[in-house]
Amino acid sequence: MTTQPQQQQKPTHWAIIGGGNGGQSVAGHLANMGFYVRLFDIIPSTINQQMGIHLDGEVEGFGKLKLASTDLDKVVTGADIGLNDF
Repeated sequence: MTTQPQQQQKPTHWAIIGGGNGGQSVAGHLANMGFYVRLFDIIPSTINQQMGIHLDGEVEGFGKLKLASTDLDKVVTGADIGLNDF
């Protein structure tokens, strides 16, 4: 009897639209959980230059983002799930 090799499950890619408090909280939490997260915001100053979000409170850690950008196309292209925070 032969067994099939297990297929590796590809990571879920999230696109978070809006870098306000809610968007950054969700993006940081998802990234901290190991998901691939890309964050879009129209204001460049709200994009975290460390390419991640520090979490402090109920959930603590650092959520490393795959991308933080003001270019919506770059953020949403290839995303499996999108979340709008506005």
